[in-house]
Amino acid sequence: MAGWQIWIIVGIAFFILEIFTPGFLVASIGVGAFLASIASAFGWPLAVQIVALALGVALSLILIRPLLYKQGKGVQSQPTGVDALIGKDALVVVDIRNAQNKGRVRIGSEDWKALSEEGVDIDKNTQVTVARITGATAYVLVKKER
Repeated sequence: MAGWQIWIIVGIAFFILEIFTPGFLVASIGVGAFLASIASAFGWPLAVQIVALALGVALSLILIRPLLYKQGKGVQSQPTGVDALIGKDALVVVDIRNAQNKGRVRIGSEDWKALSEEGVDIDKNTQVTVARITGATAYVLVKKER
């Protein structure tokens, strides 16, 4: 197998590894390996191929990576886990009394321990909004009527 073919295989391997890592760092090595394969195809010595590898990595980090970051800035991330519950409507199923540390709400189909974010008592069957979640406790606000 020729040296340039080995560099191509190394480059492809680094691009495959990039799938599992963020940031385009591993793919930059792949770009460098492709540049080294060109040097190898011209029959240049290994030292020149290594310099081509380093040059390819440096150029891709300086030129390509910032463009990719700029491209991804407009993407909105979706909240996941308990963060996705913030701002959701809920129904009080057990009176919320912060002084007694008691109260429960139903958020979707889930039942959560709840306390009032403002420290006020909230009666059963009141519509509330989840303000935050700390541990296994949802802190809620009485839903404002529009």
